[in-house]
Amino acid sequence: MSESRLLKYARTDEVNLNSNQKHETAASHALKIYKSNSIYTFIPKNACSTMRLSLAIANCCIADASEFRWIHNNNATFRARLEDLVMARYTFVILRDPLARLASCFLDRIVSKGVPARRLWDLVKPEHDLDDLTFAEFVDYLEDPSVRAHNMHWRPQADFLVYDRYDDYFAVENLGSCAALIAERAGIEIVDARPLTAHGLDRYRLLPASLDHSRIPLRKIARLKQGGECPDPRSLYTPAIADAVARLYADDIEVYAEKIHPPAGFWSG
Repeated sequence: MSESRLLKYARTDEVNLNSNQKHETAASHALKIYKSNSIYTFIPKNACSTMRLSLAIANCCIADASEFRWIHNNNATFRARLEDLVMARYTFVILRDPLARLASCFLDRIVSKGVPARRLWDLVKPEHDLDDLTFAEFVDYLEDPSVRAHNMHWRPQADFLVYDRYDDYFAVENLGSCAALIAERAGIEIVDARPLTAHGLDRYRLLPASLDHSRIPLRKIARLKQGGECPDPRSLYTPAIADAVARLYADDIEVYAEKIHPPAGFWSG
């Protein structure tokens, strides 16, 4: 394992480290696996419920998946200290195709009209109802950097990376095949939380990816989901919208392309 644990944002601002907001954001999502002295970076929408459940069990705070709800009030319970970050034996992070992550965020957190959606609406103050929001309009709002950084579910993945370099980078799309390797290196058994969260699209019949759902109002997508159907995430993207997201999340695209070999392929699923 690497002996170098150079912190990605520590030197970006010559202030007390506790006042360095970029570092604090990343450090607050660096969680420690105690028995193996490992650091896992928690990125929302990147198998985070599965990983938080697995950490809670590995760190002896819950017995098994039946106590899953404990994790919702304990996002920061295993936050690593500065010494933990520097002295970690092993570090890893789970990345996700940026276009797939944003589509998942919209179909889950926005379409459900949960707290993230309502706070977004308070921020952008549009003249129409939240029920009329489309994915294309959501992406337009993300042109504003303050909106893009406003919520952890659509905040760029690069903002959560506490290290310049991790020992391992895994992909959500390949997590099933990587679980044994993570267990071996981090000393943690991966416990799948998807049956417990009701967030996954596996519960729905996906509509053809060839359809264009980029400008379908949120209320219509919600009705589809109530009937057991859901747009394929790829159908939210036109070429222009894909180009816009690639530009807005350019750092994420670069990290994903560089670290995941080969890229999991959002468009080939």
